[in-house]
Amino acid sequence: MNKLLLFFMICMSQLLADLIHPQDESELNYIHILFRWGAENNISSYEFELSNTEDFSNIVNSNTVTDTTYLLKEYVDWQSTYYWRIKPVEGDWSIANSFTTKQPSYMFSDKISKTSISDIVFFFIASDKLL
Repeated sequence: MNKLLLFFMICMSQLLADLIHPQDESELNYIHILFRWGAENNISSYEFELSNTEDFSNIVNSNTVTDTTYLLKEYVDWQSTYYWRIKPVEGDWSIANSFTTKQPSYMFSDKISKTSISDIVFFFIASDKLL
C-alpha cells in the first residue's frame, strides 16, 4: 500500500509544477518579487496569476510566461497578502501559494528642507577646513 501511495505522489508531482519561490505562507521584506516554479516536461509556456484574494476572484496580475521564473516589479504593496499560482497553457492550475509583505524597513521623510541640506553641506565644508 505504501509503495502504491508513493508511486501516486511521484506521478502527481510530475503532472503539477512545484511552486518554489516565494514559499507558501512566507513573509517578504521586499515588493519586487522573483517567482520561481519547477519545469514540467514538454511545456513551453505557463499562465501566471497573482491575486489578493484566496479564491482568485480579484486578479492583480496575469501573464503568459515562457520560462520558469517571472519577475514582478509592480502590483505588490507593502503589508499585504497575496496568492499565486501557475499552470501549463494547456493544463490545470497548481495549488496556490500565499505570501505576505511586511512593513518596509526604511521610511522616507518629507521634513527635509533646502535649508537643512545647505546647512549640512556648509558643515562638511567647514569641517574639512578645520582638518
